[in-house]
Amino acid sequence: MPAPIDSRNHFSVHEKGFVVFVNWFPDERLKGVAALKIFDARNKLVAQSKPAKRDLRKREYVWNSWDFAMLSAPGLYRADLMFNDNPIWRGYVRISP
Repeated sequence: MPAPIDSRNHFSVHEKGFVVFVNWFPDERLKGVAALKIFDARNKLVAQSKPAKRDLRKREYVWNSWDFAMLSAPGLYRADLMFNDNPIWRGYVRISP
């Protein structure tokens, strides 16, 4: 699993890709399916991870990562972490020419 060594949210279309890291420390047990979805400024889905089953215990520290190929068009993109089809985290990434 890749380790975060260069945390940033601004990339170039000339890079090969990027990785989204999420730290979990739930207040209650979470059991279900997680997926990360990337949307463009028009709210169009442009990339998504495979859904994966998760069983996270209360107050257990866990981290996950998702690899994405570089998006082809410059712009601001939104990353939504979905858990059982509900958004539970949101982040943004800017892709420059």
